[in-house]
Amino acid sequence: MFFKILYNIFLFPIFFFVSLALCIFNRKLFNGVKGRFKSKKILKDFLAQCQSNQIYWFHAASLGEYEQIKPVLSGLKEIEPNAVFILSFFSPSGYENVNDDQVDCKFYLPFDFSWNVKSYLTLANPKKLILAGYDVWPNLIWVAKKLNVHTVLFAARFSNKSSKLYPFIRKFYHNIYNSFSAIYTISKNDNNQLGKIIGENYKPILRVLGNPRYDQVKNKSDQFTKERTQSVLQRPKRLILGSMHSDDEKKLNQSIVSILNEIDDLSLIWAYHNPTEKNLNQIE
Repeated sequence: MFFKILYNIFLFPIFFFVSLALCIFNRKLFNGVKGRFKSKKILKDFLAQCQSNQIYWFHAASLGEYEQIKPVLSGLKEIEPNAVFILSFFSPSGYENVNDDQVDCKFYLPFDFSWNVKSYLTLANPKKLILAGYDVWPNLIWVAKKLNVHTVLFAARFSNKSSKLYPFIRKFYHNIYNSFSAIYTISKNDNNQLGKIIGENYKPILRVLGNPRYDQVKNKSDQFTKERTQSVLQRPKRLILGSMHSDDEKKLNQSIVSILNEIDDLSLIWAYHNPTEKNLNQIE
């Protein structure tokens, strides 16, 4: 109870108002906050036309986490072809770039006020709420448990140096993770670290199931036939840097220039995490 009061009275309200203030200076943050104010209408309009009561709610922080969701979503689609799949995102990088026919409705994750998430969960009445990776919002999980919504966290990772293992913070997350119905970690080590957080008398189902993102990469590679696959030795030499941030640029520029000077036929593919016009002009 103490941690719920702490989160609802202090932590999330502070996060909320700071986010509103920073919107003035950050276009990506502005788009995310603005989108959240429209989410309820998007979901309402969709559900008004929805004929199924078999709704699965998936949540991904951004585009990367959606890659983990795709194989799970595809598998569920085969098992329950008449089910409806709604998808929420925290980041604009996911919401603005995912256009998948398997997803029936996408929207921004609602602000994590208990009364707000309750209205969404009551409206959607999902059979399951399925989260990928690390983007866990306390009230979403607590309220889902109270409403008897089955909650699943998969591809969960917990490093040995995670701040969630610090004594006071661990008690906070102990309450959150024990509110899940099931948690599937990537590795045995992740499972062991999770055990330190939730304790011996834990409530959720715990399993080690690996990282579905690897399955997604394999599935994509399997789509290429032998005729379309060139010998590795015949391919052009390319150095590919993906999901790059400005800090990466500062640290890697000198080394990259050095490598390009040493290897004449090497080309560079640089993909920003947030490919804004400003970033693209800067790299040119």
